[in-house]
Amino acid sequence: MMDNLIIALEIMAQGMSGIFVVVILITLVVMLMGKMNKK
Repeated sequence: MMDNLIIALEIMAQGMSGIFVVVILITLVVMLMGKMNKK
């Protein structure tokens, strides 16, 4: 039982970090687009 819980937590951790990276990338792209439009 404990092994399954640890595996589930690892998968969740990978998913969370993946979402975190995607959010950062989107934020950077939006910032770059904003700078481009101002010029």
